[in-house]
Amino acid sequence: MRRYFSSLLTSWQTGKLKKRYLELHPGSRKEAEHTWERQLKVLKQKRPGYPEKWYSEKVLYDLERDRR
Repeated sequence: MRRYFSSLLTSWQTGKLKKRYLELHPGSRKEAEHTWERQLKVLKQKRPGYPEKWYSEKVLYDLERDRR
């Protein structure tokens, strides 16, 4: 049961991070979603073994950093 709620919480948090990314991305929503998925894929290949939330936080962090 605990594992289910942990998974649900992670999914919710990841969705919230993705929503924030889509809001900040300068392109269209379609471009933003494509970029989100591509960056997640690249990160997972470069740094396997991290939790899903970490990848989402990193992609959002990189976008925010690049906007400065």
